[in-house]
This record gives sequence, C-alpha cells and structure tokens, in this order.
Amino acid sequence: MLMLTYKFMRTFIACVFLVGLLSFSASGQLSKIDSLKNISLQGKSIEEKIKIKLELSKLYSAVQLDSSLYYSTGAMKLSQEIEYPLGIGMSLFSLGQLALQNDNIDTARRFLTESLVYFNNCDCDDSLKAEVYFSMGRIYLLHDNYYEAQEYFIKGLQIAEKKKIKSLVFKLYYWMAIMYDSMKNTEDAEFYYLKLVESCDTTKYNSYTIFSLYDLGKFYKDKGELLKANSYLLKAINMSKTIDACKILPLLYNEIGNIQFYMGNLNQALIYYNMAEKSILDIPSTESLQINYWSAFTMFYKGRCLYKKSDYKEALDLLKAVRNTAIKKDFYKLQADASEYLAKTYEKMGEYHTAINYFKGFYNLHDSIISTYNVARVTKLEMEYRHMKEQHKKNIKQLELDQQHQKQIVSYKITIGGTILLLIILILIFINYRNLQRAKTRHEKLEQEKLKTEKDYLQKELDFKSRELTTSVMYLLKKNNFLKSLNEKLKNAILPLKPEVKKPITDIIKETDKNIESDTWEEFETRFNNVHHDFSSRLLNEFPDLTPNELKLCAFLKLNMSTKEILTITHQSSNSISVARHRLRTKLGIERDENLTIFLSKY
Repeated sequence: MLMLTYKFMRTFIACVFLVGLLSFSASGQLSKIDSLKNISLQGKSIEEKIKIKLELSKLYSAVQLDSSLYYSTGAMKLSQEIEYPLGIGMSLFSLGQLALQNDNIDTARRFLTESLVYFNNCDCDDSLKAEVYFSMGRIYLLHDNYYEAQEYFIKGLQIAEKKKIKSLVFKLYYWMAIMYDSMKNTEDAEFYYLKLVESCDTTKYNSYTIFSLYDLGKFYKDKGELLKANSYLLKAINMSKTIDACKILPLLYNEIGNIQFYMGNLNQALIYYNMAEKSILDIPSTESLQINYWSAFTMFYKGRCLYKKSDYKEALDLLKAVRNTAIKKDFYKLQADASEYLAKTYEKMGEYHTAINYFKGFYNLHDSIISTYNVARVTKLEMEYRHMKEQHKKNIKQLELDQQHQKQIVSYKITIGGTILLLIILILIFINYRNLQRAKTRHEKLEQEKLKTEKDYLQKELDFKSRELTTSVMYLLKKNNFLKSLNEKLKNAILPLKPEVKKPITDIIKETDKNIESDTWEEFETRFNNVHHDFSSRLLNEFPDLTPNELKLCAFLKLNMSTKEILTITHQSSNSISVARHRLRTKLGIERDENLTIFLSKY
C-alpha cells in the first residue's frame, strides 16, 4: 500500500513538472517547425530529406504525436527505398521513442533493438547508440529488471561522458539514481543524486533542477538524515521562487513541514503548512485537481500536527474536513489516514464509542486498499500471461506462413526446373527437408518456452498467495490484540462510573467482544488450504501417524513462521512448541542437523 501511494505521488509530481516544461517549450518548438517546413525540399538529396523529416518528427513529438509519427514513417519509407542503413536505424529509433512515449513498451523495445543492429552495422556517431542505450535502460527499469537496466545505462553513460553530451549525462544521472534507489542501493543512489544536482548547476533546465533537489531531499529524509533533507528542500524553494514555479511550492513547503514534524518542531511545522496553504492560492483556478489534492494533504498535515500538540478540537475540525474531501474526490489513502487520526483524537478526548467507529472505518479502508492493490497485481500478471499467449500464437501463425511460403517456393522451382539434372533435384529436396527440420525444431522450442512461461506464472502466483496468506493472518492477530487491549481500557475506565452510565459502555464492550475473531486457526486453515490444498494429504500419505496438532505445526512451518508467531496463534508456551517440534522431527525421521522448514517445503 505504501509503495502504491509513493508511486502515485511521484507520478503526480512528475506530471506537474512535465506540464510546466512542455507549456514553456511548446511555442519555441512550433517556431522551429515552421522554419523547417519552409525549407524547400527541391534540389535536396534523399539523405537530406530524411534528416529533415526526422528533425520534424522530433520537434512534433512534444506538441503533436500524430504528426511526429507521420514524419518518422515517411523517413523510414525513403530510407528503405534507397537502402540507406543509417536512415533506417534513425527512423527505427524515432519510432521507438514515440512508442515509449505512448507506453507501448514491447513495440518500443522491438524498434530500439532493431535500430541498434543498424547502428552497429554502419559507420555512425556513438551518440546515437548512447541514446538507444538510455531508452533501453528506461524500458527495463519500467519492468523492474534492474540488472539489464543498469547494463544499458552504464553503456550509455560511458559514451555520453566521453562525448560530453551534457543533456544525456543529466538524464542518465537522474534515472540511475532512481534505479539504485529502487534497488535499495543507498550508496550508489546517493552518488548519482549528488552528481545530478552538480550537473544541474551547469544546465538551463531550472524545473529539472528543482525536481532533482526535491528528490535528493526526499532521499535524505527517507534515509533519516533530516537536516540534509531540509537543506536541499530549502534550496528548491528558493529556486522555485526565482523562476515563479508556483505549482511546485505547496509540495516543497509540505515536505519541509513534515521534516520539522518528524524532528519534533511542531510550531515550525505549522508555519510551513500555513505557507503551503497560502501558495496554493497562487495556483491557477483551472488546475482544480491539483488544488484539491494539495489542499487536502496540507489540511491533513496540519490536523496531524495539532493532534500532536494536544489541540484536539481544532485538529478534529481539520481532520473531518480532510475526510469529507477525500470521500468526495476518492482519495482512499488520505481518507484512511484521516480516519485513523480522528479515532486517535476521539480516544484522547475520552469519546471511546466514536473512536471505535472511526477505527472500524480505518480498518475497512485499510483492507480495501490492500485488496485493491492485490487485485491490481493479479490483473497485471494475468494480462502479462495473456499477452505472452497471444504473442506465442502470433509466432506459431507466422511460422506456419513461413512454412507455407517455403513450400510454394520449392513447388515453383520443381515445376520450372523439370529438366534440371537429378543431382540438382536431390539437392533441392535435401534443402527442403533441412528447412522443415529447422522449422520443427523452432516449433518445439516455442512449445518448451510456453510450458516454462506457464510454470513460472503459476509459481509466481503461488508465492504471491503464500505471502498474502501470512500477511492476512498476522493482520487478524494484530486487530484482535488491539480490540482486546481497547476493551481492557474500557473495562478499567468504567469501574468508578455509576451503573446507569456503565450500561451503554458495557454494551459496547460486549458488541466488540462478539466481533473479536477467536477462531484464528479456522480462518488460517481455510486460507492455507486454498493456497496449499494438497499439503496435508501428501504428508499423511507418507506419514499417516501425524496428529491434527502436528499437521497444524507443519502448516505454520511451511509458511516459515517464527516460534513467536506460532505462539500468538496457538496460545501455547515456548517450551510446548519446542517439545512439539522435537516429536515432529522424530515422526518425520529428520536428523538434528537437518532444517525442518526446508524439509516441509518439498511437500
């Protein structure tokens, strides 16, 4: 859930910067387009015409994608007509960039791979290869294939630094920092973030500079180095004021406010949250979604801060407003956070019934967000699997067409060459036979790849469901423990109260007791059997003397659960669990130095 929210925040922020950059450069791009279109193509060589079309495609890519595609396709046709390898390679690269811009990742990878083949086979500037390496690295990064992405990024960076291509070096620093940050490689991520900020000082892209400073500040905040984070974010704010980037200021003020909040400087945090509120007023009214988004989050941060300051009344007003906005705008994560702090605030004020209601709302939203995230992941896996199946069908169909075409060629040659010597006929038959064998081999290889793909998919799905099972059970345990703790507090709180006051609170305690899940094992067993449906039967077939309690212990160990987690579910002592494990080893015939969990993973 946190990862999903972080990706959404990062995408939203990136859109703010990109819209600003595109609107700033659109007029300049259009003037360049007009000047290029006014150049007469008469008397120009075909190579020069190809270069003009590709330049027009590049300029149009920032303002009108259809026109960009038109000129790239035109350049490709001209290059193919005169068999111009460099032109074909550059046209393929242009088409790959357009496909990547439209999120057609597979198409982009195909075009870029083909362009690299042409660039390697002809005498061209290495800077073209560096651009291809950069784009291929981005594609693999989007698929979370970090090692392939790293390989391409490093190849591109070596060329870009050697050729001193500043704009490409800057982009590579940025994406490599993001890549290493995603890999949790903080040392390399920090190195490239710092290189990125250093390179920003010598470039004219001030909006990119602000984004780089923001990313570096966010990196140090997540790392726990709050003073460093604060320093870089303040630099970003000063630069934003210099270039009048009003859309970015609410984000930066809120981020510094959060740093002050985590440092315990609550009054200073409130000052920055108020500054964020004022800066939102400078955003054009046409940006309603952005205004609603920043306003809601700023109010939440203020409400959370006031709660920490024990100013519960004002905190309640803000948090209720945030929750209402979040419900209207479908900001589910924000709605859950606001509900959680409302529950905490009411609990501090002693209004336990209201606190419980908000806690219920929080947990329902929490479950819903997790469920939505899991459904999205499963859907993604299913879509990838369907895509692979469709691609496999296309390959088979193309293979059949190739075979049919090959047979037609052979048949035509036999008809025309009826008078050719027997030796030539035998050679043709041999060639045909060899081609059929190759086709058969390719077909068998594709079938093997299909089986491997299906096996990998099912294994991923099983692993995912196992992790989901463990998470669900531990969540149920934490929820039960929390509700029991809350009931104990209520029971202690009503002791000095009068009987007529005690009754409604006692009813609440009874109602809560009914909802506490005491049948944790039955819930666990149902979910476990849905994931590992033949685990128990396979164990009993080989070890029929196992008792039900021993089967339970086997199930816990199958999920690699710790002794502490098993104690929480079974309510047994640590000594009892140790004895049970020893007896289980004896029945399974396992030596003392053999790992019990590894042994059970085979079933």
